[in-house]
Amino acid sequence: MAKKYLGWLCLVIILLLSVWIRLEGAAGLPEGQFTETDAYLYARQAAIVSEQGHLPTRDLRRWVPLGRDTRQSLNLYPVVLGYVHRLLSFLFPEVSVYTVVVYAPVFCFCLSLLVLCVFLVRTHSWGVCLSVGLILATLPGTIERSAAGFGDRDAFCLLLGISAVGSYLISKDPEKPRDARLLWTLLSGFVVFLGGLSWEGFGVFVSVIVCVEVYRYLRAETEAGDLGYYVLWVGAFVPSLYLASAAYRFGEGWATHLFAFVLVPPVALLAVRLLRYWLLSKSPWVETLSRYPRQVSLLLLCGCLTLAVVYVVGIRDTFSQTTVVFGDSVLLQSVGELVAPHYGYWPYRYGSVFLMGSLGLCLMPVLRFGRPGCRLALSVGVFCVLVFFRQPLDVLWGVAMGNALFLIAVFASVFEIGRLAFKSHPTETTGRDTQALINVAMLCWAVFWLALSRSAKRYDFFIGVPLAYFTAMLIEQVAGRLIAALRDPQWTTAAFHAKLARLQLSTVSTLTVLLLSAALLWGPQGGGHLFRAHASATHLRHATPGTGALLDAYTWMKAHLSERAVVAAEWSYGTQLNVLAGVRAITDPDHYIPYWIHLYRQHVQLAKNEQEALDFLFTHDVTHLMITEKQHENTLLRSGGLSGVFVPVYPEENFETAVVKVWELHYPAGIEKRPEYLSTAPEENAHDSQPHHRH
Repeated sequence: MAKKYLGWLCLVIILLLSVWIRLEGAAGLPEGQFTETDAYLYARQAAIVSEQGHLPTRDLRRWVPLGRDTRQSLNLYPVVLGYVHRLLSFLFPEVSVYTVVVYAPVFCFCLSLLVLCVFLVRTHSWGVCLSVGLILATLPGTIERSAAGFGDRDAFCLLLGISAVGSYLISKDPEKPRDARLLWTLLSGFVVFLGGLSWEGFGVFVSVIVCVEVYRYLRAETEAGDLGYYVLWVGAFVPSLYLASAAYRFGEGWATHLFAFVLVPPVALLAVRLLRYWLLSKSPWVETLSRYPRQVSLLLLCGCLTLAVVYVVGIRDTFSQTTVVFGDSVLLQSVGELVAPHYGYWPYRYGSVFLMGSLGLCLMPVLRFGRPGCRLALSVGVFCVLVFFRQPLDVLWGVAMGNALFLIAVFASVFEIGRLAFKSHPTETTGRDTQALINVAMLCWAVFWLALSRSAKRYDFFIGVPLAYFTAMLIEQVAGRLIAALRDPQWTTAAFHAKLARLQLSTVSTLTVLLLSAALLWGPQGGGHLFRAHASATHLRHATPGTGALLDAYTWMKAHLSERAVVAAEWSYGTQLNVLAGVRAITDPDHYIPYWIHLYRQHVQLAKNEQEALDFLFTHDVTHLMITEKQHENTLLRSGGLSGVFVPVYPEENFETAVVKVWELHYPAGIEKRPEYLSTAPEENAHDSQPHHRH
């Protein structure tokens, strides 16, 4: 009992430490600012929800003149923030929407940490629980996107992802009462529904659950009464997501493939399981097929995967279209969060955890399956090397070879998981091995998010969970096996055994603390991640726009321009123009119509003549134009030879040398709008890609 209370006390301390670290960055934030541009969008939407109770169908202050179709975006996060502010304002009238948005990531992350730790206490031990909690609380890679002021939805989605996967794994415990399993299954399905309304990338968490079910499907020879739980889980979110969000019914832009990659995989697996059930229990060939249940399962799954490959190949043009829409990937290259991380990125953000977690990930198959797991361990090991050491390896053998080997490692890892499930002994198919399911879920979680993080560091926030888990499992295994060896008479003396037995504290716990301390304090490039935890909350991200010329320009616009004014600027300033300057914008970081970002760059920033720029701006109802020093490639607007159509209005002094310039546009008589500048995709794809044609 004392150990239990001590465990809860340590967990509370870890949560308080996590809160304290993440709150440190709030002190340096200028009033009304965030450390991330999307936060301005969520703050504005939350304010609308708090005031009106809902978002408008089309936001006409963005993407002028079409407006942003909010039905094509997943808006649960700002809706929750808006209603949270409504609730808090009854109790604390002085609380603003800005305050709620600033501190929401801290609350969501710490709540997700609590949920994860409670789950690990139920399924593992206090040692694993506290080790994972302390690692995640202090990892710079998890702090940056969950610190006060970040304001984006990453921590909210992590909370939903952990809750969805964790509750599903709990529902798979056959020792629980039937009613409890039903409730946990419904809870998981409901959380998936919430996640599906929150983020386009939530399908990755759904894929983790589907992979766990595929693993169980290949191990089992019959449905054994478990099919009903899966039907309940699928029914809890598939119909509701399809009906609740237009993005799943006729997705466009980033939501184009939401239906296919979020709803189809669980439904396809359900169809396969129903077909297997019919073939093995109801079909005319029951007597023959029942002698080969696993072969039937494998054949059906291979047929399903073949159809999936055919589908992906069939829609490959829609993937390649992205490159065209983004204009030779100039936009993608300018989004810093979508570039591949260099090697130094991992030691700084994860210290030794990225090495120890990878080692634990590789050893897990061997510890779980013995010799048959060696091939999976090798595949996962190669996968981890190709992720974390991509930069030096690409220099060694080239990007093409590195990508080819990476894909081979991914497919080999997936294949080996399926092979181990298929080859498992029939006595292991009862579903009682909860630990195995958790390991499979964490392995799939790691593979999916590491694969995405390899090419876009924006996703590395989600790899902290499996890395911390496998680091804790490695520490527990090493501590336990080392103490067992010390207690073995073959290696130590009787006198040493006596001394070992007289120790007040558990020797395993003591050794676990020492190994965990090494993980926190040691790093491959000197210094563990614990030394960078506080700095991560205060220095990794800075307030944007901060103080200086850009903020002064926004302040001037707020005071001198009408709310009807439309300001054209580089896309990253769009949401700040809406919130800080109080004006409308034609593009923003939402990338709703990425082709407009390409058109703006081509016809304004790189315009060949003044008339070309005016035609584009007039077509978008632009009243003012803003450029900054970031737009160094623009020669026309910096040449100083513009006509009287471009009237300098800000700053009033030293305009020619100003860092931020604002012109008011006085269009000449007779200018006409050009429809091609409102195209949402290149002409050959425009008919299939214009969202405004549907309304």
